[in-house]
Amino acid sequence: NRVRNDFEAQGLAQLEPERAEQARSAARLMHDWYDEEILAMDADLRRLFDALRDSGRPTLVVITSDHGEHFGEHGLMEHSNSVYKELVQVPFLMLGYNGVVVPIGELPGPPSVIDIVPTMYSAAGLRYGVSGIDGLQGLNLLDDSQRTLLPGRPLKMAWSSRTAGDRIAVVQGARKLIAQAQGGEFIDSEPIITWLEAYQFDEDPGEQNNLIEAGAVPKGFDSLATEIEEAVINWAGREFFQRTDAQLSAAEEALLKELGYL
Repeated sequence: NRVRNDFEAQGLAQLEPERAEQARSAARLMHDWYDEEILAMDADLRRLFDALRDSGRPTLVVITSDHGEHFGEHGLMEHSNSVYKELVQVPFLMLGYNGVVVPIGELPGPPSVIDIVPTMYSAAGLRYGVSGIDGLQGLNLLDDSQRTLLPGRPLKMAWSSRTAGDRIAVVQGARKLIAQAQGGEFIDSEPIITWLEAYQFDEDPGEQNNLIEAGAVPKGFDSLATEIEEAVINWAGREFFQRTDAQLSAAEEALLKELGYL
């Protein structure tokens, strides 16, 4: 908690040099521990894959993650606190065993976690809907024609916080746009969008040079702005901004505390 607070609450520039270096050193140490956890997981995955191969059962495996971790980048630690690359750009690997064919090589564009279910449905020979409120939004990554849609597809990501509000970002190609979204003063008011950050990955892979000036969307980012506007209008239509505090039973509170969420 102290390391997180040093990075986030105070900012290292405001600290004594010795304490600032302690925070940086601790962040590096935690990053090393994280890498050790990955090595341990790799060893267990090797055992799992060997068993799958020996089982003879047709199997599709997808390895990915729900989020990454901050270790001091952008002055942040841990997760659930940004839509920067460190949290939202996660590994994505597919492996096929015993007759399940996965194309060899890299995908032509970034996949998304929303692609997992339609891909798994397809591998299992099951049909699925792709339209309407109950339809799936993702692509079947085992389908040649659908994989060609990856390079130009806009990818949306969001994060909600009681203190920082609701953030939404869209990535398309080498561009990324981040905004804050909030409900209007009244229930039927239009939602309010504030443009916060814009980045050009091919020139700025570390997301350090914010291209937003005077709260305006930069030239060339208009299509990304439209994607965000449509998503926020959709949120408002689903009464996303009319949230109230959840009423939890004593048992539910105990379970959440045990999991570390309260």
